[in-house]
Amino acid sequence: MRINYLYTFMAKIGIIGAGIAGLTAAWHLSEKNPDDEITIFESDRKGGVVHTETYENALLESGPGFAIAENPALHELCQNLGISEMLIPAKDKKIFYRNQSYQQKVPSDFLSFENNFLSFLGSGFNSFFALKKKVSLWGDTSLFDMLKTTFGQTYAETLGSVYSRFAFRNEVENIDFSSNFPQLKSSMKSQETLKNVVSDMKKTRPEYWKSLYSPEAIAGFKPDFYSFKGGLSLLIEKLGEALKAKDNVHFEFEKIQGIKAEANMHLNSKKKKFGSFDRILFAMPATDAATIWKSTDKPLSQKLADLKKHSVNVIYSAWKKKDIQTSGFAYYMPRKENLSVYGMEFIGNAFPEQSPDDMFIMRMILPGELSMLSDEDIVSLTETDLKKTFSLTDKPTWSKVYRQQNAYANRDKSYKKWKDDVNDLLKNHQNITMIGSDFHGPGLTNLLEQTKQLIADEF
Repeated sequence: MRINYLYTFMAKIGIIGAGIAGLTAAWHLSEKNPDDEITIFESDRKGGVVHTETYENALLESGPGFAIAENPALHELCQNLGISEMLIPAKDKKIFYRNQSYQQKVPSDFLSFENNFLSFLGSGFNSFFALKKKVSLWGDTSLFDMLKTTFGQTYAETLGSVYSRFAFRNEVENIDFSSNFPQLKSSMKSQETLKNVVSDMKKTRPEYWKSLYSPEAIAGFKPDFYSFKGGLSLLIEKLGEALKAKDNVHFEFEKIQGIKAEANMHLNSKKKKFGSFDRILFAMPATDAATIWKSTDKPLSQKLADLKKHSVNVIYSAWKKKDIQTSGFAYYMPRKENLSVYGMEFIGNAFPEQSPDDMFIMRMILPGELSMLSDEDIVSLTETDLKKTFSLTDKPTWSKVYRQQNAYANRDKSYKKWKDDVNDLLKNHQNITMIGSDFHGPGLTNLLEQTKQLIADEF
């Protein structure tokens, strides 16, 4: 736990990184303490992994494909920026999974984890023993492993896939779900049965939101899949414009290469020296932060570099609508199906504004182990899987491959120890804070909430 600094003077704050975490942190800081001077450093473009591009008259996302609203954070931010009308929910929300070559539907209310966990357990599964089993027996195991032990691999994948494959872009076996839902972890330790855990979450989460969000944001919140008119980059664009309009916020497009972490902290680029800062926030991947700390704190630098990460391959594929007819938002494949594609999202069904009227566009996720293959070979694998799944005979009109290299932290059992070790080393630097998905869990709306909470607690 950091010291809660109550400034009686104008503080000088540096934020390294202008991705969604860095920009959101700057927004909340400038709103909470308008007398503070905030400098945002970015070596490339604003947005980080969030990037929308137009290709063949379609909007494609090279990073996260959309946002799952698990909390009111996205709605509140849009209200504050005046862009609520630009936020668009998915028009088709049905999710399917492949089971022995057949298509089966996940319950339509599956988006709300804490509200619908029990109903999904009851859908054809013998849930009685799981609900009565003492939660304390699970100890520190992940929720995924807990479900895998109780019901088996395929069931755990079925329950976990929306969050891991579509929301978080992580391989489901490497997700420790309890690290993404801290209220669940706390409840697991205090409650007797899984049924009580879910019941407790249903009661406590709205109360938690009341302490963090405005009544208007809570009232306007609806769990759903979301994008924007113009793609996710529109959020970055509008957030950047709002920050530029503030007198106490400015941007420096310099790559920070070093830090002097003493009483008067300085940041160094290749050409310039910036300081003196009272607080510095690292809003960047842990591996990038490791480079900055290399000459100042080698143990911290090494620990940051030790974070295990994995890659995924994202492939967009466009088909003529007359060649493929399927409903739904997403379709995923459990491992037992032995397909290369983890899952696919039907962008044309979900967000029709983002693709031509005569095209059916899919967004497919393939594992990082295939990264050594050429784009042509990866596209060929997806075409083979699509033929098996939808009996397609023609080839797509076009395909586009994005490679997300070392983009996501492996949240396996070693992740908690890594994070604890980093926090221990940061005790030597009380004015330094690390934010971002490597430190606060994946998922865009989860990151928005964690950043808002951090600013409320520490500044």
